[in-house]
Amino acid sequence: MMVNKTFFAILLFISSWVNVFAQSDTIDISGVEVQAGRASIVWSGASRVVEVITRKEIETMPVSNLNDLLKYALNADIRKRGTGDVQADISIRGSSFEQVLVLLNGVSMNDPQTGHHKLDIPVDLADIERIEILQGSGSRIFGPNAFAGVINIITGHSAGPNIHTDLSYGSFETLLGTIASSFSIGKSNHYISLSGNSSDGFIANTDYATAKAYYRGDIAVNNGKLGVSAGWMNKEFGARGFYSPKYPDQYEATRTEMGSIDFSYGKRFKIEPKVSWRRHHDRFELFRNEAPSWYRNHNYHMSDVIDAGLNLSYQSRAGISSVGLEYSYEHIFSNVLGVLLDDTLSVPQESKGFFNRSDARKNVDIFIGHDLSIHRFSASLGVLLYWSDAFGYNYYPGIDLSLRVGKNSRVYASVNKSLRLPSFTELYYKGPVNIGNSELKPEESWSCETGVKYAEKLIKAHASVFYRYSFNLIDWIQTPGEKIWHTENLTRINTWGVEASLDFDFDKICDENCLVERLHASYSYLDMNKNSGDFISYYVLDYLRHNLGITANIRLMKDLSVALGGRYYSREGSYISFPSGLESSWKPVFLADAGLKWNLNPIEFKVDANNIFNTEYFDYGNISMPGFNINFGLVCNIGLKK
Repeated sequence: MMVNKTFFAILLFISSWVNVFAQSDTIDISGVEVQAGRASIVWSGASRVVEVITRKEIETMPVSNLNDLLKYALNADIRKRGTGDVQADISIRGSSFEQVLVLLNGVSMNDPQTGHHKLDIPVDLADIERIEILQGSGSRIFGPNAFAGVINIITGHSAGPNIHTDLSYGSFETLLGTIASSFSIGKSNHYISLSGNSSDGFIANTDYATAKAYYRGDIAVNNGKLGVSAGWMNKEFGARGFYSPKYPDQYEATRTEMGSIDFSYGKRFKIEPKVSWRRHHDRFELFRNEAPSWYRNHNYHMSDVIDAGLNLSYQSRAGISSVGLEYSYEHIFSNVLGVLLDDTLSVPQESKGFFNRSDARKNVDIFIGHDLSIHRFSASLGVLLYWSDAFGYNYYPGIDLSLRVGKNSRVYASVNKSLRLPSFTELYYKGPVNIGNSELKPEESWSCETGVKYAEKLIKAHASVFYRYSFNLIDWIQTPGEKIWHTENLTRINTWGVEASLDFDFDKICDENCLVERLHASYSYLDMNKNSGDFISYYVLDYLRHNLGITANIRLMKDLSVALGGRYYSREGSYISFPSGLESSWKPVFLADAGLKWNLNPIEFKVDANNIFNTEYFDYGNISMPGFNINFGLVCNIGLKK
């Protein structure tokens, strides 16, 4: 209670201090503008770590899907269960996979059923203009589930009307095809894409087939812009031992449907309403083929999330003042999760499925904040007032401060409080080896960090140290002698770490004869300790102690370039080896990728090789990952006459 009173005293003091300087001249801070907030911020002026992966960087990376791209992000931990974009979990700064908020053009892609589905996003790499990654707590700005970080995927339009095609074939009979087009009609811009991906799998029951469709349209109006998005995605894949090594014949099929409408009007006084809907279907089969007599039904789930929000901001000489109101409704139909229904319902587009359970919750949050920049000083402060019909109400304040030192450097510090709601799986799931807990409470944390950032034409760098005090953390755990995993609110976990990144963009200072175009390196160190009894953690305490990533882009000839990427990481925690039942520690892993591109405009030939040293490794215990694999591709960009 003393912490909360002290924090609000600080907010009150700074708010009054801002009014004193209301007549002072503000300054412009050069840098890359990003949208990871209620109001736009600038990388060099933001009092937080915001990593931006641009379209140019995406095109040069030796990757073919979003999951593989994100593994090179700063202090990110992507844990895959197979090749392609079948399924992956992402954590930031040692968080669990549930504690990261994923956005598509500002619309939440998090699924209330489980965080395993938050990367079921109906866009292809070709659709992405850039990716913004906010490190650390973002709940005061983005609401629940922005516990440890936020990933905002921004789609965009290529310059001029064109048609883009991408076709590749490679190891494990992997086939990937994309066709996309951007065009303009009057004052409106449109982008549409269709893509498909399939593979026979690198071992038995790791095959998959994916299809996606996406549309984005923007219409210019007087002093404003109307945006419309729609997406669809269907995935079917062999889930070899995904959730238990005892059952290697698992299978899963998911489908995502989403749509959103957003509007931005005004300049100094800006009004930004938005409405979005996301539906996710999930059919999980413990036995893909022959099932034993005790197995009755597959698991069927259908979750819906409806969001409606309104953001208002006003820019004055004292900075940018923002107010936001957002309402969300989360609902699930299931035959496993929720409370029993009076009637049994049929599952859409499933001949044998049924729903006999459901649950729902309503959430409302109000955001109040102010951003200012006076001479060398910048600050962002605010509070989120949150209410849920399932968990009551609370407030989540935060403050970010930075000071410019010299022409290109800034030092910064921040303190923020955050929360994360339990998923319906954590609350209700009951299976052969997993049991949920309907009495779970939301997770909460206080986090603070300080660091320095440097940015100029050639070099961009940062170094920081952070600490997160988390309480009521949710995890699947086993106590000694148990055979069943169950969910509990852990007492306390302390997380601290250091991270640093260094980026050289030689392409900006030399001509096409520049041998090394870009060189990027990042490193993070984490330490976590728990204050509770002895247990084995399935997710929360499995974190990357050391995480080193290096990428380089080398131009061999005018139209021929090579991309190299390498990661070394050492994971803490343990897993239960199957079938021995013994607790095993993780081994350090080094993975390397390489890509070759030959640009013969408008055609480009490419070769991407992953895990080139054929390293044997696991992202999750007992789930084997593929060794060396290679893909050959042909890309064509055709400009059209207006």
